[in-house]
Amino acid sequence: MQYRIAFSTGGLYLKNVNFGIIGCGAIAEKHGQALLQLDDANLVAASDVDISKAERFAEKCLSKPASKKVYDDYREMLRDSSIGAVIVATPSGRHTQMALDAGKHVLAEKPLTLKRKDAEALVSKAEIVNRCLDIIHPNRYYETSQMLKSYVSRGRFGELSHGAGALRWNRSQAYYDEDPRRKTRNMDGGILFNQAWHALDLLLWFMGRVKSFLFCKKPSCGLICNTCLTRRDSGLL
Repeated sequence: MQYRIAFSTGGLYLKNVNFGIIGCGAIAEKHGQALLQLDDANLVAASDVDISKAERFAEKCLSKPASKKVYDDYREMLRDSSIGAVIVATPSGRHTQMALDAGKHVLAEKPLTLKRKDAEALVSKAEIVNRCLDIIHPNRYYETSQMLKSYVSRGRFGELSHGAGALRWNRSQAYYDEDPRRKTRNMDGGILFNQAWHALDLLLWFMGRVKSFLFCKKPSCGLICNTCLTRRDSGLL
């Protein structure tokens, strides 16, 4: 995972940001290892409902493990005024409330929320408390993605008329059995929010803002295929 700390508020660049992380599962370690490589960020606290998981994460990833701060209640961590920003790395269905509670700069794992109204509430809250709100979209930082975005922005392909995204990842039954929350709409959101989100984000990044969309779900060859047709402001598909 590539990190670029660019928190700013009122045009002021923030240096030496102290981070806390909520959720110490598999993805958390990627955040921790990335932050250890940065000069302007310190990961100083970790929270997880399983305190032993937070303890193990702290030993590996906190900037100063000897003075580690670990919590089994994220709200207690948020009361620490020395923490300026939090990473929300919990199951998708928990993002909204945790980010709303933060009152700090927030970097959330994708997807930001599972419902549009919740995302709008988070944006509104960030504006009210004058804090930054951002989402992890790692595929944008791949060299090929950056190159394509540059070519699109410079008009190297002319005016784009159509764009398509396809995802051919495999997730075995063992993947879903490993964490029962992955089987639920309220916590995981399904393939569109979990795996296909990466392809959809790149498509929107390359093609521009969406004016309307049509969603279709149908079984095909024993699989559930999701199709989403979007129309840009310019009328292109």
